[in-house]
Formats: sequence, C-alpha cells, structure tokens
Amino acid sequence: MSLVMAIGNKDFILFASEKRKTTTNILTKEITIDENCEKIFKINKNVLLGYAGDLDYCKIVTESLLNNKMNLRENHNLTYKQVDNFIGARFKNIIKQVEADPIKYRKSRAYIVVGGVEGGVLNLSSYFYEDELKINKFILKCATPKLITLSSGQYDHEEYFRGIFSAKPMVKIDNMKKIFNKTVMNGIKFDTSINNNVDFKEIVLKES
Repeated sequence: MSLVMAIGNKDFILFASEKRKTTTNILTKEITIDENCEKIFKINKNVLLGYAGDLDYCKIVTESLLNNKMNLRENHNLTYKQVDNFIGARFKNIIKQVEADPIKYRKSRAYIVVGGVEGGVLNLSSYFYEDELKINKFILKCATPKLITLSSGQYDHEEYFRGIFSAKPMVKIDNMKKIFNKTVMNGIKFDTSINNNVDFKEIVLKES
C-alpha cells in the first residue's frame, strides 16, 4: 500500500511520503516492486496532492490533473478549490461506475489528500474509499497541526508519529520532516508495503 502523511497548520502544509509500490499480477500472481514511485505532487505553488492505497486506482482519479489534460486552464493557474472539486467529482463518478458493475470493474481501497491555499488560508481535504467514500475538509486557522495519515493499516504509523511529536512539540517543517523520517525508519520493521525512500512537498505561508 503506502505511507503518506499530510501535516498542516495556519502557516504551512507539508506532504510526506515513502515511495514503494508493490504490484501483483492477477493472472500469474507475480509480484513486482517499484522503489521510486511518486505519491505526492505539487500541482503549483498553491496546491498539493497525495495518494495511497491502490495506486492504480488513485491514478485513474487523478491522471487528467497530473497529466495536465484538464479543460479548466493550465495547472499553474488552478486553485485549491478547483483541484478539490475536481477530485471529489471524479472520485464519486468512478465509484459509481465501479459499484454499478463490480464484475467489470475491480473495487479497491484508495485514499487521496488535497492541500492548498484558498483566500489566503490553508486547507486540507481527505477522500478515503473503502466500503464507502468518506470526505473530510479542514480549514487550518490555528497553530496546532492537523495530521492526516494514508497507510496500509499493517502498522499504526500515526500513533508512532504522534508519540515523537508529543515528546518534542515543535511546530516547524524541519521538525516534522525529522519525525516523519523516524516514523518511516521505525515503520519499515513492521510494514512491508513501505520503504525508506522519502519525499516531501510543502507550501509555506509564514515561517514559523
């Protein structure tokens, strides 16, 4: 699966991920592993996107956005709200197709998070699809960081992350990166779906 974390407050948003992708061939059962799979993206200076779970499923939801094929306008002009609305509508449409014909389409677990600036304020949105689609939206108006975790469920990475942060609650991007690195190094001992090849994307409104 994956490990992707979105951390944000009124001053910044940080997306962090590891980069392993494991694929099993349905017919041959052969397993292939990609150790350098991108899971977080900076659409432009104002919008971040990340995903985890069934990465092929996530790519179907996001491909026209990431491949710059949207009809709205060029990606560098897209706003957080436009990207968030696109992801929500696209996700719902694909789920409708899958659930209408489960024989033709494979149902899977997929998780997407969007972060960005809208009206001078930072926002986060999460889309978690398992048995049903669950959507959460957060306006980041305080200094206390909000954490969204997308993971395989093999191990509670979020609890480990929170444990380190509570021992040293310094709300700075560099500290969050260090905690994520420690979380990954601990997590690879228990979660075979992740590696220690980490990636970060960020938006900063104000240096904390």
